[in-house]
Amino acid sequence: MAEEESGFRERKRLWDGGEETFPLQVLRRGEGWLLAGHITGREYSVGPLRIPRGVESLGVFVEGANWVLYSWLSSPSPLGVYLNAARGVEIREREVVWEDLLLDILYLPGGGRHILDYEEAVEVLGETEAAEVLRALEGVEREALRLSGEVLRKSGVHSRWWPI
Repeated sequence: MAEEESGFRERKRLWDGGEETFPLQVLRRGEGWLLAGHITGREYSVGPLRIPRGVESLGVFVEGANWVLYSWLSSPSPLGVYLNAARGVEIREREVVWEDLLLDILYLPGGGRHILDYEEAVEVLGETEAAEVLRALEGVEREALRLSGEVLRKSGVHSRWWPI
């Protein structure tokens, strides 16, 4: 992963008032969008998908969007695409900031689609708000995937990173 811009970070605001920050390499910037990546420093799971340490991770961020998208690649194959429900994506000079709304959709090569963390969202947000967040995420799903695919194509990495 070639570094275009260093000293950049992702700042994710959590529902409990906490924050998580991640160092990122900015790969491409466009009008209102950002493509950034990093190498995973630990092994973790996302629903049924196991992400090994050392996997390339790309994030697609669109200013003002209510979603954030990640794609993971374990050379030479994509592992999956992950669409996060978000609020207030802001692309700043040295960071991208967004609020995590808990719900996610995971897409696996070959067509698997999994809604993740719904039970957690119900516990935190309540059933009504969790259902609203899920409807909103599903409502922008097609457009989020289209825009993310376009960003990846503009960046010359579409075929390697897009398993869906």
